[in-house]
Amino acid sequence: MSLIPVKDRAGYYRDSDTNAIINRNKRDYNAYLASRAKMKTKDERIQTLEKKVDDLSGDIGDIKSMLQSLISK
Repeated sequence: MSLIPVKDRAGYYRDSDTNAIINRNKRDYNAYLASRAKMKTKDERIQTLEKKVDDLSGDIGDIKSMLQSLISK
C-alpha cells in the first residue's frame, strides 16, 4: 500500500491499492469525533425527553380517567 497525496487537499492521501481517500489529519479527525459524540449525546437527550413526555401524557390520561370516574359517582 502506498499513499499518494491528493492535489490541493492537505492531509488527504489516495491508497494506490484500493483507490480510497484517507484523511491523515489528526486534528480534523478528532474534531469529527468530538462533533459526532456531541450529536449522539444530543440525540440521546432528545429521546429521553420524548420518553418522559410520553410517560407524562399517559399519566395525565390516567388521572383524567380517575377524576371522571369520581365525578360520575
